[in-house]
Amino acid sequence: MHRSHRFSARAWSATGLALMVTIGAMAACSDDAAEPPATSAEATTTTQATTTTGAATTVAAAKTPAATVDELVAGLYAALNAHDDDALRALSTDEARHAVYWANASSQGIQADFAIATYRMATSGIEEIEILGDPIVSGQTVTVPVRYHYAGEGPYIGFDVLVTGAAAGGLLLAGGTTLFADESLTLDPTALVVVEAERIAWNDGDADAVLDTIAENGLFWDDLTNVEATYQGDELRGFVMSSLWFEVETTGEPTPSGPFLAVPNRLVAATDESEGISIYLIRDGKITLHSFAQ
Repeated sequence: MHRSHRFSARAWSATGLALMVTIGAMAACSDDAAEPPATSAEATTTTQATTTTGAATTVAAAKTPAATVDELVAGLYAALNAHDDDALRALSTDEARHAVYWANASSQGIQADFAIATYRMATSGIEEIEILGDPIVSGQTVTVPVRYHYAGEGPYIGFDVLVTGAAAGGLLLAGGTTLFADESLTLDPTALVVVEAERIAWNDGDADAVLDTIAENGLFWDDLTNVEATYQGDELRGFVMSSLWFEVETTGEPTPSGPFLAVPNRLVAATDESEGISIYLIRDGKITLHSFAQ
């Protein structure tokens, strides 16, 4: 968790946000598929193609920053549910990207990563996005519990994680991630205990105890706005051992959505601190995903 934080060696850019209709990429996910069908890849390819050909991508959208977080969230979901690409882009920075993490009973993983500036809602298959509770705000991060409805598929449940960026006159989306799963998946009954055990082990500087809370194939995603900031296996051990120089404080009530748990927190070092939100996926008493946005 040290490499992406603003007080660490690899500074975090405050990018982030946007429920980039990234989910559209998952439009055809099925309950038993080992991974979502090619819909997500096709959506990403379409995005890349439009960028390459320059079809309507060289013209920067006029921006309409929101005055508050509530206004930004309301505007984003209104644009998404109306399939209004222009309104979505007007609320996002030109550089904003969005990733999708998806889980079913047998598999999980990052399934898509694309630029909002070139995404087309018409490819998403989304019929409606329901907001299931109040947004959780910690620092520049906003986490929204959601349910996605697709034509003939789903529903899928989880969180949209949005990282806000300051703009003249207000706030814009700067990047983010959707984490969602088959609605049949529910929160592991040990989740709260496991998350607290990981936090205590981290604050004790006990790398072995931290790793003991994580599944053998568990993924630590250190920056939800960067799909390359992930660690597993030997890399995860090295990452944990080099990251035990700060303490983690829980700053709000943990909130579940489907099988995921959102935990607002503060990372405290000797000379600085930073607030954000961790999203966990826990199966059979072990962390299979710990992701962080700041």
